[in-house]
Formats: sequence, C-alpha cells, structure tokens
Amino acid sequence: MTWPHFDDKDVSNHRLIALSDKAFRLWWAMQVYLCSDPLLYEQGGRFSETVLRVVVGMLLLGNADKLVAELIESGLWQRTDGDFFDPDWSRRNWSRDKKAKWEADHA
Repeated sequence: MTWPHFDDKDVSNHRLIALSDKAFRLWWAMQVYLCSDPLLYEQGGRFSETVLRVVVGMLLLGNADKLVAELIESGLWQRTDGDFFDPDWSRRNWSRDKKAKWEADHA
C-alpha cells in the first residue's frame, strides 16, 4: 500500500482552509482512498464517478453534489471527460518510476 503524501504547508493552504468541514473530509478521504489501491494510485489523481460514490458512501455524506461543486470551485478537483482529476496529485505523490528509483537507491 502506498501512503498519501500531504504537504506540511497544507495547514495554511487557502484552498483547503476555505472548504466546509464535509468537503474537506471528502477531499482528504479521496487522497487516502486513491493511495489504498495500486490501480487507483497509478491513475495519477484521476478518478471516476463510481470511485467518488464509494468514498461518499463510506463517509455517509449522502448527496455529495454540493461538496463536489465546492471542491471543483476551489480548484482542488477538476472535471475532465466524465471523470475527476486532482491537479496537485503529481506534486504531492510519487510516480511509479520515482518510487522505484527511490526504493532502488535505498535498498
């Protein structure tokens, strides 16, 4: 399992601070969920409506359309071709190649 990487400056990230509590919970849970499965992790921050609904269901958030709109409006998520995308994913999380290089260098 890959662990999600959070920036220690996130506590002062104006986009995160401005989120409602539920929208922040959804954003945070999606970071963790996408790291929990190698196939999801390899999507590079892209996730489907189905994955979104699974996470919403786990959090018991009900209808999350308002929360999704809040995350898109904040710039933390983008809607692309029917899917969603976290534009900060590659800054926050390593690619497969970068992870493999680090593991080889530290073996």
